[in-house]
Amino acid sequence: MKILPKWVFLFLFTGGYVFLLAGIFYQNLFRWFFDEKLKQEIVALLYVNQNRFLSGIMASPKVVTIEEMDTLQNFRKDPRVVDALLVNKYGQIRWAIDAQMFGKRIEEYQSVHPLPTDAIARSYVSKSPRVTPFEMEGKSFYEVSVPLVTQGEVRGVVQLQVSREETKETLRQGMSRFYIGAIGVVAIFLVTGVLFLYKLILSPLVEIKETVEGLSITQPSWPSQQFSGD
Repeated sequence: MKILPKWVFLFLFTGGYVFLLAGIFYQNLFRWFFDEKLKQEIVALLYVNQNRFLSGIMASPKVVTIEEMDTLQNFRKDPRVVDALLVNKYGQIRWAIDAQMFGKRIEEYQSVHPLPTDAIARSYVSKSPRVTPFEMEGKSFYEVSVPLVTQGEVRGVVQLQVSREETKETLRQGMSRFYIGAIGVVAIFLVTGVLFLYKLILSPLVEIKETVEGLSITQPSWPSQQFSGD
């Protein structure tokens, strides 16, 4: 095999290998980054509105207040939020999308609307936010539960079920741009390398070959006019 095809094959093999490794690395990095951003954003959203829920619970322990309902309805306007739930410290439903569940025990709620994970119970016990992934109907979600804590006592738990589909679409678009850019870089380096190899290596070798072949064996003469300045 000639030197140019060998070099092109070696470059494509090396470039493809690096391209594959870089794609795997950046895909995992982007997935982690977007997932962490989504989780932190939802937890921060619940924390920012935590005082509204605490004020409502303290003012009206048994019945949800208008301010709490408005806050949860605003959460539902976010296209990523597919479900929301507010539970008091006694395990009673304070607010749910299904208004018939108001005031019911969480066990009754689960018999009608099964909870995907145990994030609510875990956040209540640990007094800390819990973010748990789950799958439903072939799609990915996070169940985000944040306890409502005041003076060291848990007054309730607010939960949101958040879709990861937007994050996955953002990841897909980002990786598509990465691959397009990477292919462009590989192509530029390949063309540049081929031109360099042809101009500075192959052309002088061809000239030397032609000069050597032009030498006379029976009547040696030095064809100085055939040599270039290389």
